[in-house]
Amino acid sequence: MSESSEALKAAKIQRRSAKAALTRLGKALNHLCENERPAEEVGNYLIKVEQAFDNVVSKHELYAILIDQDEQFEQEEQWLDECQTFFLKLDIDAKCYIENVSAKISKSSLDENPQNSLGMIGMQNTPSASNTSPEISEPSISNENNVIDISTPQENPSINDEVSIKSVNSPREFLQNNLEQNARQSASQPEVSNEAGPAYNSTPCGFRMEKPKLPKFCGDVREYAIFCADFKHAIESRYSKRDAITLLRICLKEKPLGLIKGIGSDYDAAWEYLDSIYGDPRFVSDTITQDIAKFKPLEEGEDVRFCDLVHLVRRSYNTLKEVGVPSDMDNSHMLSIIEQKMCPDDRKVWSRDLERERKPATLNALMTWMTSEMKSRMRATAPVRSGLTNRRKINHLHGEIEGGNKSRNRCWLCNNSSHWPDQCQKLAAMSVEERLVVAKENHVCFSCLKKAGRDHRQANCSRRKQCNKVENGSQCTFSHHPLLHKSSAVGATLASVTSQKDSMLPVIAANICGPNELYKRGNVLLDSGAKISLIRSETADNLGLKGREHLSEHNQSRWRRGINSYENLQSTSKRNRRPKETFCESNWYSMY
Repeated sequence: MSESSEALKAAKIQRRSAKAALTRLGKALNHLCENERPAEEVGNYLIKVEQAFDNVVSKHELYAILIDQDEQFEQEEQWLDECQTFFLKLDIDAKCYIENVSAKISKSSLDENPQNSLGMIGMQNTPSASNTSPEISEPSISNENNVIDISTPQENPSINDEVSIKSVNSPREFLQNNLEQNARQSASQPEVSNEAGPAYNSTPCGFRMEKPKLPKFCGDVREYAIFCADFKHAIESRYSKRDAITLLRICLKEKPLGLIKGIGSDYDAAWEYLDSIYGDPRFVSDTITQDIAKFKPLEEGEDVRFCDLVHLVRRSYNTLKEVGVPSDMDNSHMLSIIEQKMCPDDRKVWSRDLERERKPATLNALMTWMTSEMKSRMRATAPVRSGLTNRRKINHLHGEIEGGNKSRNRCWLCNNSSHWPDQCQKLAAMSVEERLVVAKENHVCFSCLKKAGRDHRQANCSRRKQCNKVENGSQCTFSHHPLLHKSSAVGATLASVTSQKDSMLPVIAANICGPNELYKRGNVLLDSGAKISLIRSETADNLGLKGREHLSEHNQSRWRRGINSYENLQSTSKRNRRPKETFCESNWYSMY
């Protein structure tokens, strides 16, 4: 075994041992949480788990350096991703457990110390070694005037010193002390009174806010600048670079995630690589310019699409401003493109506004005018002010419903609710063409055969799935209902291939015998689909064959009818050289 192989094997054994230690500590941490052990004990084990995971990462990096093959390296990186997922689950579960225990402790302290009098309030707000830290000073209370005086000096420094020592020695001071202090400050508010009015009691709020989610990035260059700013603001100030690269992999999806798999744990290199692909301002500018150029020009009365154009222009300008190239859109060329997307009436109003204000046409002025125009149209076309609701009756069916039953029937073909359209026997008895015609006439969804509408069509149908019909060993690729599946017509076509050397019909050589025992060697063409037998007039004369001749212009040679022999058949496409042909009727003669 070579030296490199031995080093690779030794590194793998060390990594395996580190992974085994992480697994043991993780199981112990889960056991502590399941048995509801104190938060301090759980926090100590959480620190050990974090140290074990860091050891696994370091051993993995030493092992990955010795790998030469790319496929093996990708497999090992996938192994590290699984270990990382296992560690993050342990970390999140343990921290949630510590937070829940801290919340229960603060709630129980409130229940045990009811705020019935100012004296008891003073006892409750006295600093203790279990729920205070030297960074936060509790309010001092004056019992003589029944007024709470919030002051920074401490009345009992010995207690504060003891609290300081205990909080410093705590292994999870951020997860326990700080969270308890925040929960106590937000949940327990003292009863406050002043000289001007009676005291009031602020009860704790029972709402629990949802934790903010990490930003996600799937590869859209328009969203990269915002994602980069949000991620760095939320992560870099609170986590180390080793933890930040782990969270970055969680936030990336699809292609961006695959791009940084081979980088390892280098946080700066990952951002540098992502910036080179998605952060180039030229790529962002080209994409945004194409979005505006591909926007379909507006027509008269399209107020909704006018609002979409305003949103697109504003969003595009803000994105280019974020990447530092607002001039790529703030120019006369892009201004003319945006003006071309507006309808003629909008351009007239925009021009009149410029003439009235006596100001030049700029992008900022255009966006200001478009925003004002959008607000006016949204207000003017609101349903409460629009009179088109009662006048427009396009695509609406009006009728009286008997018995006050306004529910729609399940089957639109039978007009009853005993079955659904896909269970209708009447529909099943029709041919596929008839079903398609009936479905189009009734405006139904081709995926579920139910009535379609503005919010229900084949594209967004919840029951949309691939057709299960199989033809020629392959499943249908469309998403229509099996009852609407139209089998592909199998047509039989006759392939006709001609050759310059071979004949398409069988030709044999035979001796032709006449009545005077005259013989002649000739070629015979056997056509199973022919209704008559023909022989050339020249051959018939040489053999003394007689028959009635008929003139025709369909072939080049002269023919006689009634003889089962054929010699030297040749055809030509020169119609201007075709002579009159002769057919002769006679008896059958033998061939051998």
